[in-house]
Amino acid sequence: LAARQADQRGLDALPGPARDAALQAAGWAQATTGRGPRPDGSPDWAGIAGDLEAAAAAPPTRDLGICLAVGFLALGRTGLALLEAEALDPAASTDPVERLALHLLRGLVRSANGYRRLALLEVEAGLAGAGALGADTQGLLRGPDGAPLPLAAEHVLGGMHLLLAVYHLDQKDLPAADVELARALRAWPESPLADFLTGERLAASGERERAADSLEATARGMGDEAAWVAARVAARARRVRAGEDGGADDGLLGDPAFLAQIALYALWRAAERTPEAARARAQVERGRALCRDLLAHVPGLGAEAPGDPAPVVTATPPGG
Repeated sequence: LAARQADQRGLDALPGPARDAALQAAGWAQATTGRGPRPDGSPDWAGIAGDLEAAAAAPPTRDLGICLAVGFLALGRTGLALLEAEALDPAASTDPVERLALHLLRGLVRSANGYRRLALLEVEAGLAGAGALGADTQGLLRGPDGAPLPLAAEHVLGGMHLLLAVYHLDQKDLPAADVELARALRAWPESPLADFLTGERLAASGERERAADSLEATARGMGDEAAWVAARVAARARRVRAGEDGGADDGLLGDPAFLAQIALYALWRAAERTPEAARARAQVERGRALCRDLLAHVPGLGAEAPGDPAPVVTATPPGG
């Protein structure tokens, strides 16, 4: 209603509460549909009102669930992300890359909530559905017509094997972690997480100097937009070099919020190279904006809970 009034009367003519509601509607329409301004830069109030009316009449359950799951995860609200992710059904998707991505999202959210074994089962289900469970993954992923899947599958599949590697490192099963790291790098050779997980693997086996070098390489490559993650990785490298930690799990692999943030960092880096990952990044940004505004309107919750980590990136990363 506020957006309709803004279209008919102009935003400035509305009383304060209605003006705020119209601006909120504009933000939600952009977050859920990607609707941008008119060519002259002004909000498309009629389009915004139409978007929200259509959503109210027939809620886009799956798309909205994905948006909320990734948004809550990006804000560190892992419990709310779990509620949304568990309602998603990968089997309902006909797109093989999307189906893999949904399995990975569900696995990541479960892992972020501390349900490592359930995360493992979810990832294994995704790999089994792609015919890649326990296999040499290079070039295996193909669609129903036999054609190779797009490049995004490399990141999805590599991310799944990285999540499996995290699970095995957490369980101190180093041989199994080695296998999954190898498969992850075969599927996604340029993964920005490779140095970090390799460093954790070396630290677990007692190779302190090599582990610290690998972890420091990770921190150097993160840049300003991932300062929160980079600072923690750098601190981890210092502790490893000083011999203060005897194993891989010193609060990083065991920290759900850290794992969620470093996974999102990997997506941001992948977005610099492929249009598929760039679209996923945009979805995360829309989801985070939607969820932050949504939480701000829920009494007692606020935009971020006490102790929530800073986002991996800002809404506008350095350099645009």
